[in-house]
Amino acid sequence: MTDTTTAAVQDTAPPPRFRIEADGTRVRTLTKPIRGHNEDIHELRFREPRYSDFMMLGDPSAMVYLPNGGILPHEDHGIIEKYAERLIVEQGHGPLLGQCSLDDALAIKEIVLGFFRQGSASSSTNSPTS
Repeated sequence: MTDTTTAAVQDTAPPPRFRIEADGTRVRTLTKPIRGHNEDIHELRFREPRYSDFMMLGDPSAMVYLPNGGILPHEDHGIIEKYAERLIVEQGHGPLLGQCSLDDALAIKEIVLGFFRQGSASSSTNSPTS
């Protein structure tokens, strides 16, 4: 590829769905603002789940084992929604998530599941020692 072709390909890459701050908080800039209490909200911030969150809600995804031996991932959207409402940093913004666009909803789902993928990857590399 030439430099101009590379630049054109890079320009057409989709923007990141969210950003990760130094403290692990995920921030989604909304495609359309949602209406809060006398204000428009342009971005939402989500903290990492804690022990109490996990014990209350469980894992948002599981593997389904098929009779033919296949395995399929299953995401529980009800649990993902509860995590999104619970992990949102700003008080009172959880109930406003219903105003989000589909694109924002998909990004928020990715944020929630990402916390668990990250946690699962780090726990598998930190095996216990005897």
